[in-house]
Amino acid sequence: MKKIFAVFALALMTIAAHAQTGKNAAEARRIFDEMRATYSRLETFSHGHSILEVDGKKTIFGNQFAFRAPNLFLEVRHQPEGDQIGVSNGRTYYRYDPAYSKVPYLALPMPPAKLGRIGIVQYTGVGNDLALFLAGVDSFAPPWGWAGAALSYSLGQPTKINGVMTDAVVVRLDRADKAVNTYFIGQKDRLIYRIATTRQDGKKFSRYSMTYLNVRANPQIPLATFVFTPPPYARRTKLEEFYNEQKFVSKDVRVGEFPPPLSGTDLNGNAIDLKNYKGKVVLLDFWATWCSPCVVELPFVQAVYDKFHDQGLEIIGISLDGKREVLEKFVHEKDVTWPQIFGREQKAAKSDKRYNVRAIPFTVLIGRDGKIAAFNPRRLLLEPAIEKALAAPLPE
Repeated sequence: MKKIFAVFALALMTIAAHAQTGKNAAEARRIFDEMRATYSRLETFSHGHSILEVDGKKTIFGNQFAFRAPNLFLEVRHQPEGDQIGVSNGRTYYRYDPAYSKVPYLALPMPPAKLGRIGIVQYTGVGNDLALFLAGVDSFAPPWGWAGAALSYSLGQPTKINGVMTDAVVVRLDRADKAVNTYFIGQKDRLIYRIATTRQDGKKFSRYSMTYLNVRANPQIPLATFVFTPPPYARRTKLEEFYNEQKFVSKDVRVGEFPPPLSGTDLNGNAIDLKNYKGKVVLLDFWATWCSPCVVELPFVQAVYDKFHDQGLEIIGISLDGKREVLEKFVHEKDVTWPQIFGREQKAAKSDKRYNVRAIPFTVLIGRDGKIAAFNPRRLLLEPAIEKALAAPLPE
């Protein structure tokens, strides 16, 4: 009888534990969703310096951020060479980084105004969770889910950060490195005061966090904040010129010019030659599976392929992976259907030298006339560039 009672008691305890776990997960998800909703409604937002902690070592990261709806923002990153600045006035994004040679600055188009606040994710950095929340997109779902899908939500220990009491929401991600993000969310204002991440790559375990200082919701931010004034010694540079000066790509890759030849064999053994794509709009996508920003771009490339392939868009992937089997496994698992040239093979390697691509991801859009229509269109600028190229008349 005692044995039966013990088994019954254990079963009740197990049921209670599962119920508590479910309640914990539901509460964690509720807090996280409240945080996302809070950011998506903000008209303005700012935070001051950030504290970066990597495996127990703290440094002042110096990342400052200001936002004004729908698509104005300012990022300042302090570094030894001088401040790196990125600023959008809603129409143009200016980027200045004194770490690059010849001290250039770029003026790049912002995504179409109809996208509203989503446009801020074009240039605010792959790892900027706050930009994704401000944009009102799901950071765990394609095409924004660069961090990986969320497997589970749970509550951690409430923590006081710079005088603010926060709830800790732990999100376990579906990633090979077993990443776990912990978001420390203000109990009253539902703003983020710290994001901590742990990762495990084989036997290597890493831990880092970013603590945001002087977090402010809906502060008064004058429009002058989003006006870029270049230093007197800086010069405006076209994107093609910048890539050429930094030796990221061959000087032969320029808008309005015919692209260098490209040929090779895809993973199924089929011959590929760019000259056989006359009358088509072709996107050359230089990438690698080990390149995190490239993987971030993949859903955007997939989206335009699905939308425009039947209208005449072709995509050729040129992989700079070191091992063919790694590429084959990746494209199979991700169901990438457009042809891929493995860049280490002889013909592809010769073609790649003509392009001399040394910074990926990198794309070249070729119009129906066989000339380069757009230089490195990516993310939210990819679709309008392809639409424009497809709308151009066929060559006579």
